[in-house]
This record gives sequence, C-alpha cells and structure tokens, in this order.
Amino acid sequence: MADPVLPYPFPSNVHVLSSVTIKLNDSNYLLWKTQFESLLSSQKLIGFVNGGLTAPPETSPLYESWFCTDQLVRSWLFGTLSEEVLGSVHTLTTSCEIWLSLTENY
Repeated sequence: MADPVLPYPFPSNVHVLSSVTIKLNDSNYLLWKTQFESLLSSQKLIGFVNGGLTAPPETSPLYESWFCTDQLVRSWLFGTLSEEVLGSVHTLTTSCEIWLSLTENY
C-alpha cells in the first residue's frame, strides 16, 4: 500500500525478478514487455513508462516523490535487461526515456 503522504506509489517490497523472469535481449522483447507491463500495472506504475505520469516541475513539492518512484522503476528496468541492452540505455535518465528507447529499438 502506498504511503498516504507520498503522492506517487513507492512499492519497496516488490520482488521484480519473480514477476519478470526473463532478461530482455535482442530476441524476446514481446515476452519481456508483457511481463514488465503486468508488473507495472499491478503496482499502479505504468504511467511512469507510458507518459501518463510526467514529471512535475523541479520546483514543485511533488517532484522529489515523483523522482524517487521514477528512479525505482528505472532500477527495475535496468535489472531486467541483458548487458548488451543495458549498454544501450544506461545513460538515459528517466524510466520513460528508457521505455521509449526500448520500444523504438526492439
């Protein structure tokens, strides 16, 4: 359950590798995407990758909460990518940027 003080969910007890059982490589994008979208949807975080939850202005009091949750999703993404795929997206700073890059390239 999300902390009522935080405007964005921050599920810290999720076992990502139990839900996303394969690492993305150049031949399994659709399988990986299906698993990852199910995980994000179950945690009410899909908006971080599909553009539904864009970043508030950095001066907003909501920004820190958004940023922390986005970085959590970013780390989940990184943990489910093969080394080759990770090498192509590791410099991207938001989970949405990573998701869009993966969508365009796979």
